Formats: sequence, structure tokens, C-alpha cells
Amino acid sequence: MSSLGDYTVSLENLMRKLVIGFIFIAISNLAMAQGQIYFINESFSHLFEFKSDNASYSQTLSCGTPVVVLEKNIAWSKVEFNKNVGFVGTSSLSLKNPECFHEKYPEFYEALNIDSADLYYWGKLGGKL
Repeated sequence: MSSLGDYTVSLENLMRKLVIGFIFIAISNLAMAQGQIYFINESFSHLFEFKSDNASYSQTLSCGTPVVVLEKNIAWSKVEFNKNVGFVGTSSLSLKNPECFHEKYPEFYEALNIDSADLYYWGKLGGKL
């Protein structure tokens, strides 16, 4: 413990206040995300029924797709897209519309002729990269 005039500073007390402050900021940031529009920032991502990479999915979302965030936490976010509600990995969301490969190189992307099986594969792989 060190003394500074009339004030006694406890390092333990200071650390406790800092931790509580950081927790409050993190919770505030997560709460602010509710109802906000985010964008998919990976080439492909799936809209899962549950918070699991192994859950079935209703749609494959491509980079730049806007979604409405209903709930957000560290690992998974509950989102709405075209009246479908599901879960995407929080790391695949961005507040800003990202610069996507298919928009930057549209001729090359269209020449790939990606079908639904490819979309499934790349969407599953997207969370693992």
C-alpha cells in the first residue's frame, strides 16, 4: 500500500475497479449491438439453427450480406436475415461493409461457377479458417 497525502491507494482495489469497468464496457458493447445492422465479413458463412458448427443451417450467407443482430455474445450472435432467425459466429460479423472478393474481382468470381454444394463446403470451412 502506498500513501499519497490524504489518499491511500490500494493496488488490489484499483485492479478490482479496472476489471469491473472492463466488464461493464464489454457488456455495454454487446447490448448496443441488438437491433443493429452488421455485415458478413467472410467469403461464406451459414445461418445455423443452434449455436454450433454442427447444427443444421437454413441459409448460406456471402460476404457483405447485411443481417440484423438480435443478440450478440463473444462466440455466437443471434441474427435475422430475410425473416429467418439463426446463429452466426460473432467473428464473422462486421459493423462496416467489408471489401469482398466477389465485389473486388467479379469476373473471376463469376467464372468459378460456384454451385450449392460448393457454397455448403465453403460456408462450413469459413468458420474453421
